[in-house]
Amino acid sequence: MKSHFLARAVSGLVALSTLAPSLVHAACDIDSAAQSAPALTSTNWYHRIDGAGNVAASHPDGYYQISSASMVNRGTWLDATVPHMPIYKPFRESTVTVGTGWMYGANSRHNAVDYGNAGNSFRVDAVADGTVLWVGYMPSPGNVVIIEHTAKDGSRFRTIYHHLRDGRDEDIARARLTKTYYEKGNGAGSFATADAAWKNYQAQADADGQLLTNGATAAQITAIESRWGTNSQGILVSEGQTVKAGQQIGMAGLTGAHGMNSSITNTHLHIMFARPAEHWVGGMKQNLWTFFDPYGLYALSASCYQTEYPSGQGGQADQHTTHYAPFFQDFAGVDSGKFQQGFNYFASFGWFPSTLATESSGWTWKMGGSFQYNPSAPVTRTFRTFAQHQSDADTWYPLGWRPDKVVGMTAPDEARFTAIYAPITTGYIARHKMTPSWFGTQVGDNYNAGYLMTDASAYLDAGQLFFTGTWVKQPGVTAQYAYHSMTETDLWNTDDTMKASGFKMVLVQKYSHPGLGDRYLALWHVTSKTLVPFLNLTPDQFRSYRDLYAGLFNYRVRHVSAYGGKYAVIFEK
Repeated sequence: MKSHFLARAVSGLVALSTLAPSLVHAACDIDSAAQSAPALTSTNWYHRIDGAGNVAASHPDGYYQISSASMVNRGTWLDATVPHMPIYKPFRESTVTVGTGWMYGANSRHNAVDYGNAGNSFRVDAVADGTVLWVGYMPSPGNVVIIEHTAKDGSRFRTIYHHLRDGRDEDIARARLTKTYYEKGNGAGSFATADAAWKNYQAQADADGQLLTNGATAAQITAIESRWGTNSQGILVSEGQTVKAGQQIGMAGLTGAHGMNSSITNTHLHIMFARPAEHWVGGMKQNLWTFFDPYGLYALSASCYQTEYPSGQGGQADQHTTHYAPFFQDFAGVDSGKFQQGFNYFASFGWFPSTLATESSGWTWKMGGSFQYNPSAPVTRTFRTFAQHQSDADTWYPLGWRPDKVVGMTAPDEARFTAIYAPITTGYIARHKMTPSWFGTQVGDNYNAGYLMTDASAYLDAGQLFFTGTWVKQPGVTAQYAYHSMTETDLWNTDDTMKASGFKMVLVQKYSHPGLGDRYLALWHVTSKTLVPFLNLTPDQFRSYRDLYAGLFNYRVRHVSAYGGKYAVIFEK
């Protein structure tokens, strides 16, 4: 097993640091009352009401507040409140912000985070893989979904989503049962004693329901649907259903008396996180689901909660770093500094890059790729100069690692290389800075010597075109085809020819050819896998296709490349 690297002396800049500055919120210490609720405090029991305002079914578990009075060891539990699996924000729109954090005020706990979009609805996603435990409606939280999430180590947590929409007419009809439900023993006497939120909710539902019955004008319907949504905006999951991280479960709304409160523009998502904790109950230890702050802040001011990538306060007792990932596991258009945050986050669960794409616009460097579970914990190096890349390979070879996927990137001063390494299990050849003619010779010679080409990339250095390539020794090399300098029409025509002969595209990259303009490099293998390629996707389109193929059809992201702010992706199943 011999490594093959082209070596030369290079002077150049050291790789730019990809570490982002830590976030510090000087005025965001834990609120003095945030973790000291009275013993066994819970008002979070969930039921489903029927068309007569009666409780038709009940979720079996209550959810409790953090309490030094009843918890067996609050400090140890808080210290262990760290993520055990990738967890994502429950929304996508960049305009969504935090409205209310962990505390309402002194000794008044919210136990949740509220997300809003200036009164507008927004899609609500599952924060992690899980199973839907409960879907129901109650007049206070409105439409509720509860999902349980289980990590590979067996640890569990739950997320509880309040105030979702479930169809305009259905939600108005449910809201009009508020008084009935309240006066059937679920409130504090007659409805006249209800607080303003309950009465406002009933009155608004009655008014909107009567308008629809009597024949609302187009303007009135628009106003009503700004509050309740459309009939098509229903809850998209059901009890017992398995959901994936990032899968849409519904739309944010203002259902429930404390969803609307006193404002018809209060559309928002109220989300709660809980994990089991031991409490003293009647002199005995009992595991109860207990709320925790996913941001690790337990703060009063909503300004402490940063939507983008928050963090708890280092050195402050009983705070922890955020549970939320800085970006989704399959990603595009991510800043190189944020990528380092993501790498540290995903690696803590044994997730590492399986494919990476890089591109530069001057000194602004963006990345795309996919983090996937990999117990071998592969070495990854980003934005290395030629000399640094060579040194990396020389360092890791005697330790049993080889370059597996290498991306050459055009940069303002000299080319940069990003590499994912793999354990050495057989012979390999890894070359970079190959001219087009040398690259073509290597493709043929290495194939004839029993090596299968597994990776390649094209890039410019000082205006000249170069290629990287990786070949792996095979017991019996199956046929392969590699072409470069293709137009997009050439690419798709070649792909049609390849597919007719049993070959499938496993790699594709768009690049700038110094004499021909935009061109494509692609590689075809014989494989039993189903492969679906896409070109020229914006980051938003990339996520949409990912949702469809990986989220719905159980594909994985096999390959990603970047060019001009657009991304090519190949899905595999």
